[in-house]
Amino acid sequence: MKISPISFGSNNLIYTRHPANEYRIMRVSCHTSMFRSDMDWRAFSSVLSEYFKNSERVNIINGGCSDGSETYTLCLSLLNNADNHSAMKFFPISAYDYNEFMIDAVLGGYINLTPEDVVVLRENLGYKLGEYFMRLDNPPRNSMEKFKERKTTTYKVSDKLRHLVDYRRANILDVLEGMSDNTQNVVFMFRNAVPYLSTFEREKLFELIGKKLGSNTVMAFGGFDNNTYGSYIDATARKLGYLQKVKNGNSLVYLK
Repeated sequence: MKISPISFGSNNLIYTRHPANEYRIMRVSCHTSMFRSDMDWRAFSSVLSEYFKNSERVNIINGGCSDGSETYTLCLSLLNNADNHSAMKFFPISAYDYNEFMIDAVLGGYINLTPEDVVVLRENLGYKLGEYFMRLDNPPRNSMEKFKERKTTTYKVSDKLRHLVDYRRANILDVLEGMSDNTQNVVFMFRNAVPYLSTFEREKLFELIGKKLGSNTVMAFGGFDNNTYGSYIDATARKLGYLQKVKNGNSLVYLK
């Protein structure tokens, strides 16, 4: 059985699945946003800063990164909730999505923000908003046009923020396959994506997590994952040695 390419964006995306010898295409409604409300990002960044306070380098892996909204949110949260020296050990974040148009757009430094995104960014960044995002009144035609669904405005992401993330087009299961066994000092963030996996893919994901992620690691899932597969993820996390669960909104955060 081949593994599905997984991609999550800010509108309806084509999700291609290859179960056995069957080929079918289906549309799923996916959503992402800045400072997505199912997680307390300030609290999450504080947990990471404390948990890895004695680590010199931490590798954050963000699977299904979409347009970079949540990846940038985590970057900003770490920068604003820790001193610059301790925050830098988390960068660059490794972010992956399978959709080539989405990756082309984020590599170009563009992002489409809704009015709600701008409000929450102002709430969290205040006057610093302009240091990270610049509104483009006449944006170049680029692949972000494919992902406009609601009233959005295209912004240019500053180099200061953009260089904190290494975006690549890849299937997250392939990424895990390529890691060394029992890798330590890892944050694995795969939020609100588990329900889109087939049973085979879901089992393969956690099999790889158990094999590739060693001690001193963190897993983070989203509210949609919790609402749909919360009990399954809880039980599987315990089997994999993630015995400490941190309460964070409706999201799931586990420590080992």
